[in-house]
Amino acid sequence: MFLFTLHEWEETRFPGGFAKLMLKFFKLKATPNQIHAAHIPVTILLIIITFVPFFTQYTLLALVPVYLGLFETFIHIIGIKLHKIEKPYTPGLITAMCLGLTSIIALLNLSNNNLLQSWDYVWGILIMFLCFGAMQRTVIAIYGLGYKI
Repeated sequence: MFLFTLHEWEETRFPGGFAKLMLKFFKLKATPNQIHAAHIPVTILLIIITFVPFFTQYTLLALVPVYLGLFETFIHIIGIKLHKIEKPYTPGLITAMCLGLTSIIALLNLSNNNLLQSWDYVWGILIMFLCFGAMQRTVIAIYGLGYKI
């Protein structure tokens, strides 16, 4: 939770914030209220995925924040490559790298201690993407956008 909180803080501060970077990239306008409101579903997701595993007997739920940490690292690195950003940094990259390292350590600990079955790793990925997709859909709706095919 500490690293995710730092990550969200970094994404809003340096340089100018991740939301502003994405709005500029996609040539969109957003009000300050929309930008602030977009943090609500993210905060709810982070609280749920980091605290629920402590109150349940399902160890696989601990994989959700672990996979989200890996996903954040991947997204930030790919974003830099795809968008050909001059400086190899996006708001949140430093803490995303910390999340990635912590996630790898957590996966190794879970694996070495045989706390999960093989299918748990697959279910963990599916649950993470389900949670992330619901959060992302809510954020996109806050900006008044929809998915177009």
